[in-house]
Amino acid sequence: MNFNKNILLVDSTLDLELIKKQSLASKIISLDYDTHRTLLHNKIEHDVSDTFLLNTELEEIQDYAYQFSNWSTNPKIKDDLLYSNVNIGRLFYVELYVFLLEFLKKFIEIYRIYTQFSDHKFLISDINSKIIQMFTNDVEIIKTKNNTQQFYYDSITFESKYLKIKMSRTNYLKIKNYLDKLSKSFLNSKVTHNNIMLVEFNTVFYKKLFYKLKDHILFFGLRRPSIWNMESYSVISKSNSQLISTYDLLDDELKNKIINETKLMREKINKLLANSDFFTSFFTINGVSIWNALKPSLSSLIDRHIEESISYIEIIQKSITKFKPSKLLILSESGPAEQIIISKAKELVIPIVLLQHGNFHDNPNGHKYNQFTGSVLSDSDQFLVWGNSMLKYAREYNLPISRMHALGSCLHDRAFEIAKKQTVNKNFILISAQGPLNMHVMDHTIKANEEYEKIIEKICKISTKLNKKLVIKLHPYEDDNYESEIAQKIEPTIKVLKNGDALELIRSCDFMISVGTSISSIVYDAHILKKPVLRIPFGDWFGQPDQSRPSSCYNVDIDELEFTIVKLSTDQAFRKKILDDGYVFINNCLSNHNDAAKHIANFLLEQAK
Repeated sequence: MNFNKNILLVDSTLDLELIKKQSLASKIISLDYDTHRTLLHNKIEHDVSDTFLLNTELEEIQDYAYQFSNWSTNPKIKDDLLYSNVNIGRLFYVELYVFLLEFLKKFIEIYRIYTQFSDHKFLISDINSKIIQMFTNDVEIIKTKNNTQQFYYDSITFESKYLKIKMSRTNYLKIKNYLDKLSKSFLNSKVTHNNIMLVEFNTVFYKKLFYKLKDHILFFGLRRPSIWNMESYSVISKSNSQLISTYDLLDDELKNKIINETKLMREKINKLLANSDFFTSFFTINGVSIWNALKPSLSSLIDRHIEESISYIEIIQKSITKFKPSKLLILSESGPAEQIIISKAKELVIPIVLLQHGNFHDNPNGHKYNQFTGSVLSDSDQFLVWGNSMLKYAREYNLPISRMHALGSCLHDRAFEIAKKQTVNKNFILISAQGPLNMHVMDHTIKANEEYEKIIEKICKISTKLNKKLVIKLHPYEDDNYESEIAQKIEPTIKVLKNGDALELIRSCDFMISVGTSISSIVYDAHILKKPVLRIPFGDWFGQPDQSRPSSCYNVDIDELEFTIVKLSTDQAFRKKILDDGYVFINNCLSNHNDAAKHIANFLLEQAK
């Protein structure tokens, strides 16, 4: 093939027909997994950018993503980013981190591609053109309809059994604010004493806690609505929660202040960004500055957050001053609302309690990630954890254990209630599936995505061969990874579900197989409901899990899965051993079985007096 010394760097913004036209005159290199998959299916010859990277460089990218995400905390510039003692640049650091993982990987790949083909002309989409233009002027930019940089929280997807809607974050917030206003119009509860402000809580997931805190809840959500269906309405109504609406706080005077302060802050930050010396030096990889390529995206991300950040700061400050909560309950220390609330609560000496919201990584690299994402105790006053395993974890990583309390998980109270009912077995296999989440650089690799798809494919083939019904349950709030497409090609009767009651699925299955880059809390539910849990090791990017707790699942290599499934069905001693191990895991990891919500509520109310 005559490549005519053209290199076509392809990403998901480029049109397939355009790629086909260029394929006869160019060497094609895909820059992401979705593009690689599309090219494969259309039998278009190409290379993948992953092959230009060394494994050690992937580890470096992960570390650089952590480091660069914290640019705003650098002593040289942090004071220029303060508004009312809150660092605006810090509020969206997690969103920047997610962007940087993919950006840094592409940067190094494109640099390596250039060094190998420096005498070639490069054809590339507008969205990635800034990278290649740092190294050569022999570039042709391909204009696309979608040439705007998209960030992790720019769009929100709602999906039900019958409908899937994707909308911009701006439109979502408009609808959310309208729902808040509507909800407030027919729910007007007033909390007068021992009021606990719950920040960004899912009303339905935490309904047990809402009921136990009845008459004491101030619901505060800038991102999350209090009510969106009949169940959430019932929870808010029955718990007599008081809703804090931004409409009650944003009067004309405050709106004008936000407009004026936004203008001043935007001018201040633009002046800061224009001073390239710091940024050129700070955003450097192995002596090569990435600032010229990164600047447009970082500037865009900052700009779109300035007004929202100032609004959040003013609303939160006014909310805390007006409602005077006795205590604040948060699920993470990393969200923008949570960061602001922590700052303002400390100014007013209001206690902050962090509630464990999931099953965390418990190895050294995982602990670094837990700290980075604000999942474990740092700035809060107290940390309510699920069980003794988290206290062991705290000792190993020098967390202040005197401020930690193992009170259980109210998320699992319902599972303990259901476990009291008669066991049901409809003889199907349940797969808890969660593909690459794009929260680690390895999630962006071709190898990881192909490995996940092959695991799903093989499970589908094995279940079909063994004449076993199969249900694949996806995470309700994460993107799909072609699970439905894979399943339907193998056996159309395989069900792939994103929504619905996971507990009823677990209760009805014969056993569960866990596949994912982390151990989901659904594993706890399966153990509680006395269902054997197998796990296909995949995506242990942070290291081997279960270092501070008993083994969470029976780990089995995919090549041994068929044998293990047969053994699970025929060897009762083997099945009992897996169930017994699950019981040990639950006893170690969860305190106060069946009434964790009660213990958490009692702790909060007692402390609030």
